[in-house]
Amino acid sequence: MYSVNTLEEQQAPMAVSVRIAAIALGLSSLALLSGRGTFAAILAVGVLAMLLSPGGAKTFRDFRRAAVAPQLLMVAAVFAAWVPSTALSYLPWTSVQVLARMALFLVLGVWVYAYFSGRPRALDLLLKALFVGLAFGLVVAILGTWAFPEAMVLIKGHVASSTVHAVLMVKGFASAAVVLVPFVAWTGWRLGDLWKAASLVLVMGLLTLAVLAGSRAGMAGLIGALGIVLVACMTRRESRRWAGSLVVLFVLTIGGILIYLSGRPYGGSVPEDVLIFPTWLIDPHRQVIWQYALHLAEQRPWIGWGINTINLVPQLPGTSPIEFGVPVLPSHPHNWILEIFAETGIIGGIAMLFAVGLQFSAMLRRYRAGGEGRMLAALAASAAFFVSGLFNFSFWSAWWQVSYVLVLALLYAGRPAEAGSASLPPRSGPSIMPTTP
Repeated sequence: MYSVNTLEEQQAPMAVSVRIAAIALGLSSLALLSGRGTFAAILAVGVLAMLLSPGGAKTFRDFRRAAVAPQLLMVAAVFAAWVPSTALSYLPWTSVQVLARMALFLVLGVWVYAYFSGRPRALDLLLKALFVGLAFGLVVAILGTWAFPEAMVLIKGHVASSTVHAVLMVKGFASAAVVLVPFVAWTGWRLGDLWKAASLVLVMGLLTLAVLAGSRAGMAGLIGALGIVLVACMTRRESRRWAGSLVVLFVLTIGGILIYLSGRPYGGSVPEDVLIFPTWLIDPHRQVIWQYALHLAEQRPWIGWGINTINLVPQLPGTSPIEFGVPVLPSHPHNWILEIFAETGIIGGIAMLFAVGLQFSAMLRRYRAGGEGRMLAALAASAAFFVSGLFNFSFWSAWWQVSYVLVLALLYAGRPAEAGSASLPPRSGPSIMPTTP
């Protein structure tokens, strides 16, 4: 049965600004593949269109309700735990800027949730735009990294000189693509009909690009996503029938990735006694970076060096910027846990780990209670984000944070379009975003 608000939304013509917002945000995945500047520009268009859309008062009411969800209050507590490291940062203004930017991203995520949770037709338009844009981008990227680097001009604006150059052009997106995999799969099932088949094709395209780009972080993220889906299905009685198939898929995925990696060891001049992990599993340069970051963290254990400053602090005595022929810390630690502890200390690091654990616990409870596909997708996307982040981007990277926040906001906004308020899950128990009454 439809609620009054849902019926009104279904019957009313969609405003031009709403269409622009939906299409702009839907094309953001293609924009990210094109480049971070393009990504920022199209997000700005989408945000402006949302702010100019009719129905702003209702969106603001939903925003205020969402802003006091338990998990967002936990995020506020984490921010508070980061205040000492920010105040005593090696570069205070740098840390303040990043912390303020993160707060802005969270506001954006909550607004996107509030906006699209009350506009199911607009959300469907967004998802269809995402499919079309992502399909085009993946076709070009796969062709470019596989055999036709000239094709990259269609998404990058300039030709790649070789397939190796094409790989470098898409490597960042390829590593992040695994976060999109569960979101794309859920999108196909939400839209139904041929969109289901299209979602499977896009999922295969995303995974293919990750393999062509040699993204080890993406492969780790895939293992994390499958692992949390297996755990979620094992904890819900109605989903346990899938557990056997998921175990087989999980084992085959790990086995396939290990076989793939074992045939591709890294070389280099780093001595064996310095290495902790085999070079086919973790490259030597990353191991050097991790060890140096750990030594930096030991210098200021409680409050750290300050957010986003670790590569700018003075060189440790007895070390040089280049060790064993590689930079000891070229930009960031390539591991979000090390980065958080080195830059916000034990106080900020423990708060962050507790918040992440609480987030996963809340999503697992939500899935166990209602068996919603979007909760399973949110779990998988979150696991992909945090597991791949153990090996790749800086946690403070703006595009990386925004991508994850948008995926999560849209998943929470995506209650079944054909259902009314009676289909919504109960308010009992915490959730990242509260359900709309």
